[in-house]
Amino acid sequence: MRDRDLYTRGQILLMRYCRQENIELIDLIDSDKTLIRCPDGDSMKTTLNIYGDIMDYETGKIIDEGDNPHTLWEPQKWPMKWTRTDGEQLSEPKKTL
Repeated sequence: MRDRDLYTRGQILLMRYCRQENIELIDLIDSDKTLIRCPDGDSMKTTLNIYGDIMDYETGKIIDEGDNPHTLWEPQKWPMKWTRTDGEQLSEPKKTL
């Protein structure tokens, strides 16, 4: 079975984001929400908007912007990478062996 057979599109994008950014995924809360652990030990609920941007669920603030165009006139694709909107780094850099 493939991921798309087991999870919603929102869950797949949020899991991909966590893997890419090396963020600990604590739980999939709903079809479009996750609970993640931040490097400082706190946890945060995240969700996404229709463009695939990662958002703080509590505040609605965009944390990381997806690489999709932010227009409804172009067909939407799945974001493949995200860029920090505030210049801060949510996760520790990945370490290679």
